[in-house]
Amino acid sequence: MRHDLRIDDWRVEPDVGKLSRGEEQCQLELKVMDLLVHLAEHAGEVLTKERLIRAVWPDTFVTDEVLSNAIWQLRKALGDDARHPRYIETLPRRGYRLIAPVEFRGDSSQDAGESKIRSKAVQPQTHRWVLALTVALVLLGAAVVLVIWFPRTTLAPTGAPTLRAVPFTSYSGSEERPDFSPQGDRIAYQWTAKDETNGNSDIYVKQVGLGEPLRLTSDPNPDMCPRWSPDGQRIAFVRWLSDRAAIVEVPALGGSERTLAELRTNVRLYDQGGLSDLSWSPDGKRLAVSFRPHGTLEARCHLLDVDSGHLEACTSPPKGTFGDYYGQFSPDGSAIAFFRRKAWGICDLYQQSLPKGPVQQLTFESFPGARGLAWMPDGRQIVFAADDRLWRVAIPGGGPVPLTGTGENLAREYPAMSRKGSLLAYAQGTPFQHDIWRLANPLVEDTSQAGAERIISSTRGEDNPQFSPDGNRIAFASNRTGYFEIFVCNSDGSQLRQVTDLKTDSGSPTWSPDGRQICFDSWNQDAEIYVVNAEGGAPRRLTTHPAADVTPTWSRDGRSVYFSSNRSGRYEIWKTTLGGSEVSQVTRQGGFRGIESIDGTRLYYANGFPGQITVMPTGGGPETRILNKNLSFVQWDLSSAGIYFRDARKVYFLDFKSGRTREVLTLNVPDPAVLRVTLDGRWFLCSGSDPQEGSDIVLVEDFR
Repeated sequence: MRHDLRIDDWRVEPDVGKLSRGEEQCQLELKVMDLLVHLAEHAGEVLTKERLIRAVWPDTFVTDEVLSNAIWQLRKALGDDARHPRYIETLPRRGYRLIAPVEFRGDSSQDAGESKIRSKAVQPQTHRWVLALTVALVLLGAAVVLVIWFPRTTLAPTGAPTLRAVPFTSYSGSEERPDFSPQGDRIAYQWTAKDETNGNSDIYVKQVGLGEPLRLTSDPNPDMCPRWSPDGQRIAFVRWLSDRAAIVEVPALGGSERTLAELRTNVRLYDQGGLSDLSWSPDGKRLAVSFRPHGTLEARCHLLDVDSGHLEACTSPPKGTFGDYYGQFSPDGSAIAFFRRKAWGICDLYQQSLPKGPVQQLTFESFPGARGLAWMPDGRQIVFAADDRLWRVAIPGGGPVPLTGTGENLAREYPAMSRKGSLLAYAQGTPFQHDIWRLANPLVEDTSQAGAERIISSTRGEDNPQFSPDGNRIAFASNRTGYFEIFVCNSDGSQLRQVTDLKTDSGSPTWSPDGRQICFDSWNQDAEIYVVNAEGGAPRRLTTHPAADVTPTWSRDGRSVYFSSNRSGRYEIWKTTLGGSEVSQVTRQGGFRGIESIDGTRLYYANGFPGQITVMPTGGGPETRILNKNLSFVQWDLSSAGIYFRDARKVYFLDFKSGRTREVLTLNVPDPAVLRVTLDGRWFLCSGSDPQEGSDIVLVEDFR
């Protein structure tokens, strides 16, 4: 027997699956309640998806979609909001944690005064990190603690604005060092493509909002740090040669390059004093160049005369420091802001009046590292990257404020501000990518191609692929725009185009029998079923129930759509006409993702979430299990000859004709998830994820 508990003002009764608060009551599915109890037992602790799945579904293979759906059900029951959570917090790329206070009661019959209560409270993440840092610093001596602890206690004031960041690039590899054109309509950046040898990077320009990138350089040496000239006609950048760095400019639309200067420096690495940044003066006559000259010990900010090539240091870091980095002209050109690294792991922001005027320290936090800065257009604030986060500080000071909503738990670097408008761009780390592979079926004799081929790839999430009935196209979900939207491409991954623009999380696309329409589910406050023309257009909503309606599939005559819904209290298969006027329940003993047989006489589905594969007549009748194995809806698919399903990396085939199951192949796909097959069984699609160290450029609109 599990004892009752309280989560904030909700009473939780695990043994009966009940939530109550005053007159409100809610019944939870068994596994959803197990998940809530496990979160409560570890309140305040970040639990990875893998850990939660092992704890709640220990003997069953389930995917992230199962966990995400259970979290969604918990939030709906608790009245929680994922964007402004009171109960369950999502930490991207890491997992979930319960942030509400929890009380464990020794006996559910006792009242609050007699219960044995254990409360847990969640401290702000910044302060928990600061506390850990303080403990470590105590070991180094109380004097160091006094210097570093007191300023850091005010780094994260309440009420700091939360922002929404959306991807600007999502190419495989690393896109970094963004810089806006003077009009703010284009961004120049450096891109180290995934297939580039020796990590070589080149300079690209891409329009904000649409279009493909324009490649400006293709030199075998790395090109970095592009910076637009004030007139928008040229882009200056750094080219690393064997023992020196060249400052080069190129027309913004492409053309002949011109070398402005070649500078000898001991090292390439930014952190060790290599050339860290460029910045144009507002009149376009000078470039601020931050680097460590050959034979010196400290990096400095220098001013380079673009016409004459004359170079002169403008900052003088104290001896014994690592020097000055990332120098940037103020909007009016009267000052330069930069980071000064006093020692390894101790870095702060400064500004200096030009030429060689007084120096003012703007932050006193001793940041462990810094990666670029940008002035706000009015010159009154600076946005900067330090300690893998973005911050904002007022001039002439006042304490840095962290920017939230900009990709927590991912490294954020190299901020850039548009000079007109209110756009912020920066580079954000991408430790994993979720792509889609195509594989040939070795059981089909006329299949000549073998091995897994990655056909749909970005640094975002590509998932839920589905072949068109003729096998020539693929529909899939991708969050490369910042939301999961539905995309379509050819069967080899070419000719990709976006079909929906709902700005919610959409998935589970499925083709109509004639290949002209696509059904999908979309999650906002509720999960509903939509249909859209395969060529694009305005989606039409088919269901309007407050329950979760998900995983649609088509009837073979194209007149109806099956979907999974928990509107009866547990997941069953339901059916609706395309007009949505007739909705009926199909299964009675549990059901998830139903697929009609080719002749339209039978319906195959999993009898749970996950469940065992079951079949029943489409006109109604007995529900018969045909595969005694628990499978998630992403692990199996139907072909004309039988059912293909995945168990870990092994793919098996249940042959309808013989009734036998045999092994087909082993998936050579990293961390395989969704498995889909063409109707003729010739090709498989499989989604999977693997670690990919890189970065994308993301945008924040209306940043003020």
